[in-house]
Amino acid sequence: MSDTPEERRERCEREVEKDLRKTIAHVLADVHEESVSGAPHTGVPMLRLLARLASLLGNLYLRAEIQTRKVVYLTWALVGLTAALLFFTIYLAQDSYFKHQREHQTRKDQTEPNRSGVEAHPVTVQP
Repeated sequence: MSDTPEERRERCEREVEKDLRKTIAHVLADVHEESVSGAPHTGVPMLRLLARLASLLGNLYLRAEIQTRKVVYLTWALVGLTAALLFFTIYLAQDSYFKHQREHQTRKDQTEPNRSGVEAHPVTVQP
């Protein structure tokens, strides 16, 4: 089997693509299969084993990359929600403060003495 370097490269690239599409369990099964196949004295099973392990590491890397992107996206979503809650809390605190000030001013106006020095009382109308 005398492949040219280009043919060998293309064959290896196809094999890598095929390995990356496999599940991790399938690649691990391939690793175990390669470790016991072939004549041990030739060193070929060890080389194949290393190639399969490299495929496994590549597969794990791609999955970790996808998970990292998801975590970053969720982190930014949490930052956005936290900012929204902060602004909503500030709005509610401001609203509560101004409501309290209005009530305090209304009570102050109702109990403030008039010009004659006599305290004014709210007028209640009875039917």
